[in-house]
This record gives sequence, structure tokens and C-alpha cells, in this order.
Amino acid sequence: MTNKPFAERYGIALLILVVAIASISVVRLAYSLGRSAGTAEAENACSQSLTLIGDELDALNQKLRTHETGLAMKINVDDIQLEKDNDDAKQENSRRLADVRSGIVRLSIPSKAATCSASSPGNADSAPVAEHQEARTELDQATAESLVAITDEGDAAIRDLNACVDRYNTARRYLTALSPDDAQVLP
Repeated sequence: MTNKPFAERYGIALLILVVAIASISVVRLAYSLGRSAGTAEAENACSQSLTLIGDELDALNQKLRTHETGLAMKINVDDIQLEKDNDDAKQENSRRLADVRSGIVRLSIPSKAATCSASSPGNADSAPVAEHQEARTELDQATAESLVAITDEGDAAIRDLNACVDRYNTARRYLTALSPDDAQVLP
């Protein structure tokens, strides 16, 4: 009879052990399922965030490409205009140089003339040169052509510089048209 309470105690202990192991297994299974669900939910949220960020990035890239295309077209139009202006200037410069070479246009510079006095022995009848009259010296053809070439080069440099400034201002207008918020994709 003494064995019966021991066996009952052994049975109850064994039952408690089985219930404890089963409880631990159920808790562990619930934890694993919850963790898996939480991980899947977090991965899904992360995937949705990445998709949203990717869509925003694509939209911003498209906006930038549109601005870039507009800028390239504007600069191309400006380049065509500069080329036309340079061609027109070359024709004008060629015409001017031809006029200098043919003698139609003569270049001169101011100079000081020697003053004549009424008391000079051979010129008693000549009147003295007035003080306010300007004396001019005509340039020889080679010097005149060189001077025309220098001015033509200066004009070409000014046209190129103005075109450069225009390109800069155009690019600045296009870039400042982008919103400052567009520079940041992530919050």
C-alpha cells in the first residue's frame, strides 16, 4: 500500500511534467508564429516603403529629364542663333574689309600738323592753319586691314562671351525651377 501514494505522486509529477513540456511547446510555437507574422509584416511594410520611394525617385528622374531636355533644346536654339550671328558678322566683316582694300573706305587717325606762320619767307600769301582744325593721317592699307581684323576678333569674342553668359543664365533658370523639395527623396 505504500507504493500506491508513490505511484500517484509519480503519475501526478509525470502529468505535471508533460503539461509543462506541452505548455512550453505551445508558447514556443505561438512565439515563432508571432515572430514570423511580425517579420512578414515588417518585410511587407519595408517593401511598400521601398516601392513608394522608388516611385518617387522615378517621378523625380522624369521631371529632371524633362528639365534637361528643355534646357538642351534651349541651348541648341541659342547655338543656332549664335552661329547665324557669327555668319552674318563674317559677311559684314568681309564686306568692310573689301571696302578698305578697294579704297571705298579709308581709315585715318588724328595727327598734329606742323603749323605754318605768316612770316615764313616763301608763303607770304598763305593764311595760318586754324587752331581748332583737326589734321588727319590716312593709314596704309596693311595697317587698316590689321585694325579691321582686330575689331572683328574683338566683336567675335564679345558675341561668344555673351552667348556663354546667356547659356549660364538659361541653365540657372532651369535648375532653379526645380523645387528645393525635389532634392530630397527620403523624408
